[in-house]
Amino acid sequence: MLETLLAQTVLQTDDSLAQGLVDDLDSPHVRVVTPQGDVYGRGWARGGSSTAPSTIEVQASLDAAKDELDRITGEVERLGFELQRRLTRCVTWRSPKTEP
Repeated sequence: MLETLLAQTVLQTDDSLAQGLVDDLDSPHVRVVTPQGDVYGRGWARGGSSTAPSTIEVQASLDAAKDELDRITGEVERLGFELQRRLTRCVTWRSPKTEP
């Protein structure tokens, strides 16, 4: 029974190579397990460490932080353009009109 359960399970000691191995094997049934307890499959991954954040959890946090940084950077740029537009309008409105 155990042999059947583990028939398409591969142990990969390097977290950074685990997802690549799943991609290389290209099977919907293969699971790659790391000593830290992370489990990778085609199109999914699950962290397994209960004492420290797993590589998957750290990567997910890093990705979320990058997404948030991109969102905030875009907002800062948008607000900068809006400020410049309003300042230009204000200067134009306050400028004395010269008659020809």
